[in-house]
Amino acid sequence: MPLPAIAADFHIDDIKPGEGAESDCFTAFQRPEARPSSKDQTAPNIFEAVSDYAFIKIDGKVYQLTLSSGGAKHTTMAHYTAPSLDVQEAHQVTRVDKSSEGDTYHLKGNLQVIYQGQVQTLKVKGTSFCYSGPD
Repeated sequence: MPLPAIAADFHIDDIKPGEGAESDCFTAFQRPEARPSSKDQTAPNIFEAVSDYAFIKIDGKVYQLTLSSGGAKHTTMAHYTAPSLDVQEAHQVTRVDKSSEGDTYHLKGNLQVIYQGQVQTLKVKGTSFCYSGPD
């Protein structure tokens, strides 16, 4: 007889401005139901990635992860790690907005978060952008 599924005993929190990635090139994911708290803001991120590292906030603590595979520009999968933490990101591009300052890729997919041996898989939406305008 199979064992019953046990809910993971950790919470993935919103990353506040200044806690995560700060770069002209980034990928950020939110919960699909996340909405901006005001007209001047975007929906809160739960995962942010730039180049070879990423950020996630679990139970109030921000973790910096290192890219271990994937993650090249416009790939659809990436794997990030930190001690006791493993995040696999898989997405597809749903739309591309072209601009002279940089193209915005709209994404949807999944994050699988393994934290201290427990697993959560979340559906996510997000964007990937790299500024290419004047300095």
